[in-house]
Amino acid sequence: MVRKVGIGCALWLIAAQWAYGSAQNESGEFTQLDLRLPTGVYRCAYGEPLVGIERSSELNERVKVHYQGRVHELRREVSKSGLPRFSDETTGLLWIDLPWKSVLLNLKNERPIANDCTFAPELALAQLDKRGAAERLHQEKRVKKVAKKH
Repeated sequence: MVRKVGIGCALWLIAAQWAYGSAQNESGEFTQLDLRLPTGVYRCAYGEPLVGIERSSELNERVKVHYQGRVHELRREVSKSGLPRFSDETTGLLWIDLPWKSVLLNLKNERPIANDCTFAPELALAQLDKRGAAERLHQEKRVKKVAKKH
């Protein structure tokens, strides 16, 4: 299953590259598309079921990714196609942001974390953060119980 998702993700990104082509301006710099996409929760078909995206008001340069009860700030990268790509080398996260669907990748092991993500207007970031915090607290309690037994 992971292999299929990885291949599907790669094919999807190649198709996006082909659809938009290489966007260079007259000075040879790559023109970056400014897609105004919504802030909120994205429902994903594969991998992590829900990912929150919080966009900064400043010219589409940063996003905050709410994932597994934590918030990661990612900065925009220059891409040949001009499509929005946000990454953080420290955490190894890459968010590729498109109007029809998005993907969250783990750059360290080169695998998708969440794929085929679309905006879910019925969900709020606050709901996602509470759910993630509750899951993290539950997991920490389980780790403490296991540690006490050993």
